[in-house]
Amino acid sequence: MRNISFHHTVLFALFALLLSLPAHSDGVTIIAHGWNPNSESPVWLSEMQTAIAERYLGGEQNFGKITITSDFLGRLTAVCNPWNIDLASSSTGEIIVTLDWSSVANHLLPNGKSTQEIAAAVESVILNGQNGKKALAELPIHLIGHSRGGSLVCELARRLGEQGLVVDHLSPLDPHPLTASDPQSSLRTIIDAPALVYENVVFADAFSQFISYPQGQQIPGAYNRYFASLPGGYHNESGGAFADHRNVYLWYHGTIDLSESTGNGEAEIGAQERQSWWNEYETENGIRGARSGFYYSRINGKGNRLSADRPVSEGDRIVDGYNQSVGGEGARESLAWSSAVWPNIVRLEMPRGDSGVHQIAVGTPLEIRYALQDYDSESTVSFYADLDRNPYNDNAIPLGSQTHSATGKNILRTSFTCETSTLTQDTIHYIAAKITDTVRTRYFYTAAAIYSTSGPSGVAEWTLY
Repeated sequence: MRNISFHHTVLFALFALLLSLPAHSDGVTIIAHGWNPNSESPVWLSEMQTAIAERYLGGEQNFGKITITSDFLGRLTAVCNPWNIDLASSSTGEIIVTLDWSSVANHLLPNGKSTQEIAAAVESVILNGQNGKKALAELPIHLIGHSRGGSLVCELARRLGEQGLVVDHLSPLDPHPLTASDPQSSLRTIIDAPALVYENVVFADAFSQFISYPQGQQIPGAYNRYFASLPGGYHNESGGAFADHRNVYLWYHGTIDLSESTGNGEAEIGAQERQSWWNEYETENGIRGARSGFYYSRINGKGNRLSADRPVSEGDRIVDGYNQSVGGEGARESLAWSSAVWPNIVRLEMPRGDSGVHQIAVGTPLEIRYALQDYDSESTVSFYADLDRNPYNDNAIPLGSQTHSATGKNILRTSFTCETSTLTQDTIHYIAAKITDTVRTRYFYTAAAIYSTSGPSGVAEWTLY
């Protein structure tokens, strides 16, 4: 039997560790429900939160809950509790938040509110630190919302954009904003914000059924995945109320938890649903649903958002949901920029590709390509080699920095060559960028990692630009 050197033993162990971690775990995922007749937080919301943690984060629960309530005058308050978010010792750097607005989500009751009002109440919670923690806005954001919640997350993305904040991913699930044609109270009519994709959204995917009321809708500028049939699931539950509509978020749950039989505390996915709800394109390693839905999130990291493939015959291409300003085909709705103040890293890449682990000799210059936006002010981008994907636990080695003038609404693409002589040999590092305007800060990590060695490094080849 051939001897294996200590160097290779260490390398194999590090690769095994890397494969056990998600491709990205440096962001915030916010999940919102829609219309809720009983004023109680839906069970599926927390079940999806838990499924993400168990499937991708090794069970680590950096969980938050934003609860919206109204006083007797109709004034809304956003309360953050529980708020189990302390990344000081986290290895994942990922926060998962549920948005519970169930107490005011029934528009047929006197205290019902529009999605515009809810988004306005939630905005400050994202932009400002809560309970002594850093602002959620410092990390890449993924917004997921069902039904009226689809309208809510689109409106929330718009409001964040007007503050200059880039939203990495927007996922409306059977989006159904209230209109005058929906059942309304005789006392007043509530009209929700339209489900649209705005200039600050990098990638948008929308999942809609047109089978039965309340149907979803197509969203221009998103990758739209439609369903012509969704048997089983909520149809098997007592009464099956709004089963097709609710099966859309059960479908999405099934792209997070890939077990053949799984559930969200309300309804079940079994072998029959796995077979009928997903097609061959959406199948990976024999698992139907593994290549769809949450597959395109940063935390999963496998989905190619720039793919020209059509997962459903004659349907949208994946690239149709990617912002035109950063190389995609997705058209965007315009924003008002007069209040925009946040700096952003929009993309961050290494020369050897956007996935996997790339060997580099310690001391070899490392070129990083990135895209940034800061509408109103000068910003400084600093680069780091981190031992994990958490920017808050002091595991990072500085690699240099670069200062940029204000970009306006444009996205600037540029590059920086990092000095790597301070890297730790025989170690996997994750490359991070920190952008700050001295007041506000955001972080972003590359999908790929580097393995530092004393040997020769590979040839640098760019794959995306």
